[in-house]
Amino acid sequence: CDTHVHTVTHSGHGDCTIEERMATLAGEGIEFPIATDHNKQIDYRPIAATVGVTSYFTPVIGNEVTTKHGHFNVFPAVAGGRTPDHNELDWEKLLTDIYSTPNVRVAILNHARDLHSSFRPFSPRHHLSLTGDNLDGWQQNFNAMELINSGAVQTDIMELFTDWCGLINHGLRVTPVGCSDSHDVSRYIVGQGRTYIQADDDDPGSINSDAALDAFLNGRVIVSYGLLVKLEVRSSTDLANSHGPGDTFSVKQNATDGQSTMLEVTAKVLAPHWSHPRKVQLF
Repeated sequence: CDTHVHTVTHSGHGDCTIEERMATLAGEGIEFPIATDHNKQIDYRPIAATVGVTSYFTPVIGNEVTTKHGHFNVFPAVAGGRTPDHNELDWEKLLTDIYSTPNVRVAILNHARDLHSSFRPFSPRHHLSLTGDNLDGWQQNFNAMELINSGAVQTDIMELFTDWCGLINHGLRVTPVGCSDSHDVSRYIVGQGRTYIQADDDDPGSINSDAALDAFLNGRVIVSYGLLVKLEVRSSTDLANSHGPGDTFSVKQNATDGQSTMLEVTAKVLAPHWSHPRKVQLF
């Protein structure tokens, strides 16, 4: 999945027409793209049929709600239907409006360290990264967040990951996201940052969108910027059952001898043949 995809046809900048976007999505293997032109809700399906690529992906209608106090990718939406008020500055009112937009289930906080309209959502002035506190007293009701935006890479590539950890420490359940924010054919490549969702993709042109979005909202995802890590965790008292992305389980101390349960962690790293990963870090 790429949750952040633009066209010059509807967003007005970059160089990728909507016809070219259909070819780039098919070519990069993006099976579940979200159309997120600025403050518009565009249906890719008619153009995909015209270009002849309907068997390669299942498009979802979305919208990059572009405000002066942050950008949010929201989906699924209705093409030509009511759009959230992008002039709203208060996050509580804005997100209430987003979730009341027909069909919308997902609201992703985009590029939280980027500066737009003189506002940076996760600047130290507005946000305390370590604890996930919003210093303006705004409710953080988005349910997903970009950790990798390959069109807006931070100098410290782990900074947004650290911010996300703070939100988790704060008690929020926020799905991590990788995306491209691509407006172009080849300058910023669609799918360079991407999110793998646990879903049935035997037929990429007919993915069950509701099931895929259920998995997405339950955190059953893997964020990738090239490598793909399949992580499984088992406890020494229950080696038959493994836990993966989106799962939460408790490790209880043994009451008789005071020893904690041991964990077995398996990480399988998938990579191109020319790449040689050598280190895994666990957080």
